[in-house]
Amino acid sequence: MIVPKIKGNSGCDLNIVEDNNFLRIIKTCKSSYLERLHKQYVKQLNEYVYLHKNKMFIKVPDIKWVNDSMNMSYIYGKSFIDFFERSNINDIKYITDEIISYIDDEINRSSLEYINKGILVDKVNSTFANTKNNAFYKSSDDNLFYKAIEKLNEFPEKIKLPIGQCHGDLTFSNMIFNNSGIWIIDFLDSFVETPLQDIVKLRQDTLYKWSTNMTENSYNKVRINTVFKYIDEQITKYFSKYDWFVSYYNIFQYINILRILPYTKTEDIHEFLVNVLIKIKL
Repeated sequence: MIVPKIKGNSGCDLNIVEDNNFLRIIKTCKSSYLERLHKQYVKQLNEYVYLHKNKMFIKVPDIKWVNDSMNMSYIYGKSFIDFFERSNINDIKYITDEIISYIDDEINRSSLEYINKGILVDKVNSTFANTKNNAFYKSSDDNLFYKAIEKLNEFPEKIKLPIGQCHGDLTFSNMIFNNSGIWIIDFLDSFVETPLQDIVKLRQDTLYKWSTNMTENSYNKVRINTVFKYIDEQITKYFSKYDWFVSYYNIFQYINILRILPYTKTEDIHEFLVNVLIKIKL
């Protein structure tokens, strides 16, 4: 049995399929995106093997590659809104500690390496070119990109970062909460594979509340914002012990928000992103 199709991110399609009384998600894409989807599959598979072997609280659904498509288990659980609205403070503290522990484990699996600053400059410039093709682009947006380039010009030619495993899109919208743990889905390849990207993506939610833009149902904003504030404070406090976080978090977050601009589909989201960029101190 095939359940109705769902539209996924990055132009991919998701089908929920019943297989021997179990539901599985089939992710397919256009041929132009196939190579990238396979990279994401390999990334998620490697993390599944590692987390399953080490029996960690953070988990990844089992996954396989079949007929040029990604095939993984359907996970039953709660969205971050449902979970945070119904959890007590001890639950929130425990979840926060586990997420921090997961990212710290990524860091420990990484190696400190120098990368060329030009990788960041190229990403800003390519994003700038793509943004000009967006329907909601405004000439005033140009200054947002100039600001990033000016800041990058202040950095040395090579910057030192932990390079290794990272999810690539570790937002709350890519987490499922249930009694067995937190399940993370929809891994993305990144222009720099560093755990710093996961901190950036997580704070995209905890500090700027990005994933709430995708929540259609009403929810307790005061409670969710309070939970976000608590998690954000703990993340900042913990990872501030790393020099690379203190030195490069802001510019990576700035570039991260810039990279969403070419894909905005409404004026409201465009303005939301612009306001976030204005708030980030470089």
